[in-house]
Amino acid sequence: MPSGEYFMYINRFDYVDKEDALLLYTSVDGLNWELKSDPLDAVVFADVTMAMARVTEDGGVRVYYSIPTGNENEGWIGSAYSVNGVSDWVFEGALFESIDGTGPEVIKLDDDSFVMYFAIDIIKSEDLSAETILTEIGSAVSVDGKNWVLNEGSSLVFSDDYEVMNKVSDATGSISGKVLNPGIVRICLLYTSPRPRD
Repeated sequence: MPSGEYFMYINRFDYVDKEDALLLYTSVDGLNWELKSDPLDAVVFADVTMAMARVTEDGGVRVYYSIPTGNENEGWIGSAYSVNGVSDWVFEGALFESIDGTGPEVIKLDDDSFVMYFAIDIIKSEDLSAETILTEIGSAVSVDGKNWVLNEGSSLVFSDDYEVMNKVSDATGSISGKVLNPGIVRICLLYTSPRPRD
């Protein structure tokens, strides 16, 4: 932060005897942390489970998150802004129309513009009994981190199969999709492996 303090925003969920909440810890040295807000804002961030924050050029903080169930535009990606990153949070609204996105990640590029990546689950019915779940990684760009332009299509498409879950492939088994900013994206494939037989 401009003050020299370190801010760390944490999503607490599934914690024994604690409500799910977005928390703020602060530190003067980056090693020793003190709980500053629990929750960060009980109204603006009510039921928010996953969020990420970025410091703005004016020294404020903007938090990006999926709008929780029960709110207008639920499931869409929204943002909230605070001049000090601690209090007086203002909900800025949904960033895109009709996009149910989760896990937004915002990256600042070398030219000081921004790119956001997020996941979208799409269920495709093949017949009356079978469904295929596709997880698309969508993206958007912004010059200021507040106003966003959605990129057409997907950056990557993940499809489920029985050998390796979430394999990056299309119907032919080939890698599908494209990475829009290859210099800043790393892909890690996680999969389940059967337990060794005794």
